[in-house]
Amino acid sequence: MEYRKLGKWGMKVRCGETQSRSLVKIACEAGVNYFDTSTAYAGGQAEFMLGKIFRDYPPTSLVLLTRVWTPMGPGPNDRGLSARHIREQCHASLKR
Repeated sequence: MEYRKLGKWGMKVRCGETQSRSLVKIACEAGVNYFDTSTAYAGGQAEFMLGKIFRDYPPTSLVLLTRVWTPMGPGPNDRGLSARHIREQCHASLKR
């Protein structure tokens, strides 16, 4: 199993699709319907993974929050809270 660094705090975690799917199922069965993610988590891969998993659930049964400030490229407009970056990252998050 591959370990990854979680954020800037140095904690290492592991979780593949099978484990993620199982954890989401357990959470939903316990009544959790709110999931918090970010474009920054694994370069958007956390959103991609949740998108795959959430296909198995009715779209109106879950709430997904994501953040868009994080740099997603080397350009000066690839980060921040400008209307342009927010719009671009919202569209990118929805694709994932």
